[in-house]
Amino acid sequence: TSAFLKGDKPTDFIQTSIYQWIIPTFSLQEVGAVTAILERDTVFKNIKDSIKADNKGRVVLGNEFSGKTYRVSLSAHGEILLTPLTVIPERDIWLYKNPQALAMFHDGLAEAAAGKVTDGEDFSQYANDEI
Repeated sequence: TSAFLKGDKPTDFIQTSIYQWIIPTFSLQEVGAVTAILERDTVFKNIKDSIKADNKGRVVLGNEFSGKTYRVSLSAHGEILLTPLTVIPERDIWLYKNPQALAMFHDGLAEAAAGKVTDGEDFSQYANDEI
């Protein structure tokens, strides 16, 4: 697992047992302030022998990387590391901070996928009520 640091103080993290994701519990504004990662993979596979940045500093990685979000880190030796991120809207982060609610959410998804659904109450009598 990885732990994230903001300055010299550890920031809480959650690891879900179902997906093995590390989800930082800081706001989206703080994501840019993450300055260090304690642990990362050190073995990499070359996917391209050589690429050249254009005059705006852009490089083409390939279709398999399109539409994904990455943190870009630069080492003291000029090496660039792209770390895939999952962005969670602030209004939804409460779910990932509450392990009990998250477990209930995943249980509900599993039940729905297995077809274990029931009809809810009929609220049609209230359809024309003024709100």
